[in-house]
Amino acid sequence: MICLDRVGNINEFKYFFLIYAAMLIVSRPAAGKIQDKVGDNAICYPCIIAQTVGILLIAWKPCMITIIICALCGALGYGTLNSTLNVIVNRQVSDERRPFAVSTYWAFSDLGVGIAPAILGAIATASNYHVLYYVAALISLIAFPIYWGVWGRRQYNLEDITQTTGTIESENE
Repeated sequence: MICLDRVGNINEFKYFFLIYAAMLIVSRPAAGKIQDKVGDNAICYPCIIAQTVGILLIAWKPCMITIIICALCGALGYGTLNSTLNVIVNRQVSDERRPFAVSTYWAFSDLGVGIAPAILGAIATASNYHVLYYVAALISLIAFPIYWGVWGRRQYNLEDITQTTGTIESENE
């Protein structure tokens, strides 16, 4: 496929959502199994990188092939990361605190989803869409050190988590 300077037909984006949805159907169950067996970092770091790469591709060369790759990366990135982080939140709190923890997680997630378009829209208005996507990629990449600082640097054993929270079932049972 030949990349154009601009995506000429908005209809090309219908493939983005179709591919995004299909990738979510595949990636979320697989990510859950990997997260249970290997740990959170095995999912979170690749998801953050995938999201960043997908956004950078659209900023760099918006064409049909990058739309497809961006859909795959976006689903793996944001779509899978969101459910993975939700699992981390659920696993870390007692049953009594779980409603508060999950509500707080989703409130801040929704806040980001609500604020980001306003900020990025202002950036697009002041500059162009390429700049918008580069800024979005930078924001996505900033998640890497934030995740590492808050959770990823912790070395933990899944059996220890099972003993303290009782939420990850052992395969031997």
